[in-house]
Amino acid sequence: MIKNLNEILKEWAYRVDNGQPNPKNSAHLYHLSEILIEYKWPFEVIEELLQNLTEEVTLDKTDISVLRNLGINKSVPDEDLADIINGKVDLSGVSCGRGTGNTAFQDIKKYDLTTLKGIISKGGTFYITYAGKEKKLRTEFNIRICKWGNSKKKNDVNYKRVALIYKIYKDNSSKIEVKERSAPGIGQEDMQIAELNDYFKNISTSPVPLYVAGKYMGVKVNGSTTITGNPKADFSLDKGGTPVFWVSYKHGEYYDSKANNLKVGKKVPFQQYGSMSSFFDKNFEQKTGVKGLDAISTGFLKDVIANLKQSFENVTGIKLLKGKNVEITMDTTKKVIKDTYGIFSARKTFYETNIWKKHKKIDLYIVPSKTAFYRSFEKDPKYSDIAAATIYGTEFKKGNTKFSKENVNILLQAKETLTLEPMTDENGAIAGVNLDTRQSGHIVFNPNVPSTKPEIAQYLPVFNLRHTKALTFGFKDGGKTNLIAGGRYLIMPQGQATGRKI
Repeated sequence: MIKNLNEILKEWAYRVDNGQPNPKNSAHLYHLSEILIEYKWPFEVIEELLQNLTEEVTLDKTDISVLRNLGINKSVPDEDLADIINGKVDLSGVSCGRGTGNTAFQDIKKYDLTTLKGIISKGGTFYITYAGKEKKLRTEFNIRICKWGNSKKKNDVNYKRVALIYKIYKDNSSKIEVKERSAPGIGQEDMQIAELNDYFKNISTSPVPLYVAGKYMGVKVNGSTTITGNPKADFSLDKGGTPVFWVSYKHGEYYDSKANNLKVGKKVPFQQYGSMSSFFDKNFEQKTGVKGLDAISTGFLKDVIANLKQSFENVTGIKLLKGKNVEITMDTTKKVIKDTYGIFSARKTFYETNIWKKHKKIDLYIVPSKTAFYRSFEKDPKYSDIAAATIYGTEFKKGNTKFSKENVNILLQAKETLTLEPMTDENGAIAGVNLDTRQSGHIVFNPNVPSTKPEIAQYLPVFNLRHTKALTFGFKDGGKTNLIAGGRYLIMPQGQATGRKI
């Protein structure tokens, strides 16, 4: 070890900002510990050396600030942060979890030091966001990699997780930015668009014929753009900046990447095809040419409210009182109930004022917490029409080849980045580009819908109404207006539907 001392000192000087190692600077000591580990010094020797050097070290305020943002609560004194800063926390067995929902790497469940080093080494920009109770490591497109919580005391589980993330950050500070919150509008779709536009730059800047999974689409393209707002399309392929081909994008694998025979995965990675509120405007049947959705939906909703225990007929007023009490007026009768699930307090103005601008009287139904119902409709004669409208958009109509952001060309499901391959003629000239998914992805072309085959029954669209305290859904039946309070109404893949089938 002694014979390498000069090399160690030179390397130490190289790694610190000013080229002058300072044993009183905690950040400089961190670099020293890393170097000694690389030179395979015994851990006990390194620890003893650092202890001797840090006896009178004043902790760097910048490092302390970073650690607070990474999740160390103020209940942990500054002096208890020295072990993290000096790299003295044993990180063996320490990992962060991915959390629920879609993440950047769906196959990885635990993120230890080795795993995170491998991800960061692949390049790109990364972010650590610290807004809220959970801290998260994200890709440049705001896609979550892993998460961890706040540390309340030294050596608790999150203290060690923060130490893990701190090491990753310090080792890769040029690649990782720590910030309070991520910019909105960045995500899986933008990741795909960035990748597609890079492909276009390398293939052709002039519009070329578009193929999808080997099928000619009848348009020329040379770029891609995110669709803003909340239409069915998530992004478009463009000709000279003008959208000519629309895509509804769902993130996640369709075929099980672990299976060799392209078996459809049992889990559906995306939540919904669409919200039912988008289908119930007065022009729906006229736009789509789909008659019967209202009746089919009403039948389901009537069965939903029949299963809700808390209901009030002929309601003419709602008022929030003190102590989570709610006064419900039914003609001349008043009844006070508890806002047990926070439904009324979540939308006070709506219940007290806004609803009565349009309705004089309603029948009110309350959806309790952890309550949900669903129903399939694949046996209905209108199944294919209704399913297609939910998948491709409200402007879908059989035979309508005028595609738009509300009548998309394809539903595309992919976990990995898409491919855009050049197609050449016999002379090697660019004759077009072919858009496709990788092995685990899947493409559905308008107007096709999921079949009723048992092996893909998880993708069948179903009605699903579930508790969501800040939402409502209303429908008319027999001249009455029924309001389902605390309920969200969706058309979902059957594999994602929750609650009881009715």
